[in-house]
Order: sequence, then C-alpha cells, then structure tokens
Amino acid sequence: MKKILVVILAFIMMAPLAAGVSMDLGDNSKATLGGLFQAQNIWNKTSSTLSSGVKRARIKLCYDYDKLFSFLVQTDIGLNAGGLQGEDVRLVDAYAVLKLNKFAHIYNGMFLAPSSRQTTVLPNGLMTGTYSATAFKALTWTGKVKNVFNSGSASGTSAGFLSDTLVRDTGIALFGSDSINKDMHFKYYIGAFNGCKFFSDGGQRLTGRVQVNLFDPEPGYYNLTTYLGDKKTVALGFSYDVQPGVRSGTTDSTLSSTTAAYLGDYKYMSLDFFTEYPVGPGTITAEGAYNTLDLEGNMKTAEGNGLFAQLGYYMEGYKLQPWISYEKWTADDSAGSCTVVRAGASYYINGNNLNIKAGVEQYQPETGSKIYSAICGIYAAF
Repeated sequence: MKKILVVILAFIMMAPLAAGVSMDLGDNSKATLGGLFQAQNIWNKTSSTLSSGVKRARIKLCYDYDKLFSFLVQTDIGLNAGGLQGEDVRLVDAYAVLKLNKFAHIYNGMFLAPSSRQTTVLPNGLMTGTYSATAFKALTWTGKVKNVFNSGSASGTSAGFLSDTLVRDTGIALFGSDSINKDMHFKYYIGAFNGCKFFSDGGQRLTGRVQVNLFDPEPGYYNLTTYLGDKKTVALGFSYDVQPGVRSGTTDSTLSSTTAAYLGDYKYMSLDFFTEYPVGPGTITAEGAYNTLDLEGNMKTAEGNGLFAQLGYYMEGYKLQPWISYEKWTADDSAGSCTVVRAGASYYINGNNLNIKAGVEQYQPETGSKIYSAICGIYAAF
C-alpha cells in the first residue's frame, strides 16, 4: 500500500497540473490521474441521529494508447470501502478496453454491468447525489431497496445476493455506439459476468442493454443523470439481466465459507427513459424506469416490480438545480413493499466536478413506520 502511495505522489509531482494531472508517455500514449471525494451529513429525524462520513474517496489511474487501448484502475476508501471508515483501500474498478472501432469496444475486468441505466451512471454524475433507492435490486447491488439517502437498507426488501464484488462485477462485455443520422443514435451492451457464482449450480450471468437517443447522443459506456444543459437529448433504454442458480445468505470476510439459501434463477428487467431539454431560461432533466425482479417465487419479499422517476430544472444563471424523485417498489409479498420520496437542490460551483447538494427524504414501508431524513454534502471530482 505504501509503495502505491509513493508512486501516486511521484506522479502528481511530475504531472503538469494545468493539463489536468496527465502525463504524456510518448509513443501516442498517456497516463491520467483522477480523483473523487464525497462527504455527506445525514440527519435521521426518526432516530434523532446525525451521521457524518466520507461516502467516497477515490483515486483513479488511467492509461491510454493511441485510440486502440486503455485501462483503468480505481480505489476507494470511506463508507463504500466495505462499510466502515478506516478500513483498508478497496479496489473499485480494474478493467481494460480494446477499441476495435466505435461499434466494437471490448471491456474486460471489473466494472459496472449494464443491468439498467442507473447502473451505468458514475457517482460524480448523479443529479440527487445518490443512486435511486431501487437501483440496488440488481444482482451485485445486493437485491434490496435502500433508504435514508442510501445509507440504510429497507427492512425486509433484500434478496441478499452473494458475490465477490460490491456493485461492480467481473467479466467481459462488448459495447458499441453509432449514429443512424444526425438526430438518431444508438448504443448496445452485451456482457458475460461472474455474478453470484459461488456454487456449482450457479451459471453464467448474462446482461444485455440497448439504448436509442434522439437529437444529441450519449456515445460512451457510462451515462450521467444530468448534463447541466450541455445536451439536448431524449433516450429510451432496455436492459435484461439473468443468471441461473443464484443464492442468498451470509458469508465470512474472505468469502471462503458460506451458508446460503437457493433462490433459483435470477431475472432482472429494466425499461428506462431519460431526457435533457432546454425549457425557458433553463434546462429540464427527467429520468424514469420500470424494473422487475424475478426469483421464481423463492423470495417474495424481495421479488416484484418498481417505478422510479426524478425531475430537475437547471438554472445556469444561478448554478442551481432543484430536483425531486419518487420511487415505489411493489413486492410479491407486501412485507417488502415501500415508497421513497426525495426532494432537494444542488448548487454547482464547477459543474459535476464540484457541487453541494441538500435534500430531504420520506421512506414509507407497506408495513411499518415512516422514516424521515435529510442530507447535505459536498461532491468533488477531477
């Protein structure tokens, strides 16, 4: 770990900061150092507690050779580094990309599987500062609904999927994008991942996604939930994610011994919509999705379908974006059903690279008491 820090510090000292912490290595290759920092303060009114913490503190190193090849390694420490601050650094992303042409990029390693639009969004591009509460129903996202601005898990909603990665997955994917004409664009994803492969009855995880954009394209693998007026686009996407023979249970820290319940075949579907469009003096950003989780009836409190919608309006003159979101998960067993409503505003000091976000949340389980919470945090990236 100390050797890694020495290399990073040496890189920073040698790199021309005015150029965005990048270094020309010659022979059409370069290396780039980036970072992400997110600190949050969450007030839980129901329990009368204030929790302050570093949600994410990441260092990212990228290498690019010509336009043919690149690789990325990213680490994390903080609340996302295994759940407790003070734990050792956790590897978040580690993957290579072979760029044969714009219609065929091969991703290999550990990265975000395209099980929905939300699961292809990087954390510095989140309009509300958090992922949707129901995005965590996807396989390596543990199959639950999150509450209290994703700092808590909604009781009774989790499938408890077991995997050797958190949120990301390890595998290989083919990705490509192209334009049909100047106003119509598309991209596709096809991937095979490890998923929850701990037992011989666990098959390969297969994930596919297609997305069509009108007006401006979103040509990259990763999306944002707000472009702050830089795009005029309307997108429709569909994802399908499957793996036979998944399990749920508990595991030790090394994942070497497991007691797990058989959940049958995992099937997750997402139909999503996104638009960013100039209206009046500002820009409307809207996103919505319909998701379903099917486990062949083996965990009805976790299975079901969900609706997600969020809306924001960016006022460039004030660098301000008020937003609101609504989610409802309807489980096959009502004990796992819930509703999450959030509202707040973001002040953009330097776009998605530096901003402050604040909001309030109401979580309402189908059976149980409401939980009220509020958040304020600073979000920075370079």
